[in-house]
Amino acid sequence: MEFYIAGIKIRLTFLFVALLTITLLADRSGLVFFSLLAALIHETGHIAAFAVFKSKPHEASVEISGIKLTKPPDKLSAGKEVVLLFAGSAVNFVVFAVFFFVLKFESFAYIHLMIGVFNMLPIAPLDGGMLVKLAAERIFSPGTADIISRALSVLIIIPLIIYGIYLAFNMNFTLLITAVYLLILVLS
Repeated sequence: MEFYIAGIKIRLTFLFVALLTITLLADRSGLVFFSLLAALIHETGHIAAFAVFKSKPHEASVEISGIKLTKPPDKLSAGKEVVLLFAGSAVNFVVFAVFFFVLKFESFAYIHLMIGVFNMLPIAPLDGGMLVKLAAERIFSPGTADIISRALSVLIIIPLIIYGIYLAFNMNFTLLITAVYLLILVLS
């Protein structure tokens, strides 16, 4: 399904909508809803940064793997790209502070903290990984920067998979599934 909001093409995949519907219906804790809300707030931080630079993403694709913003065809400066990449997590950290210290709604606060920190991990498809690649491109060729970014990503993902296996023994498969998925993205 595709539609436009404020000139931004929004694309929702059927698999995402189907899985989201099933998950929301099955989730009695509300954790999925609050996590999805935190992810949307994260992406809103990126969109707000685009607006500050008088730009906007070309497309927002909502897939089973998450929300992916596609940059516009016009090239942004490296400094603006850094701000764009930090903006999502920065918003999560601000929301964490408000909900933790002011509103005392700790569970929602911790969701924001985790999404902010996780997105800053130096793993290629995440904001932190894109920051590493952007920094490496300032020193090395784009090909070498890509190799450095992927190698660092794998080095970070391996301990996540190991810890995910440990958590899986306690019936929590989330980190393991996420880490394996990220590894597949990095290696493809």
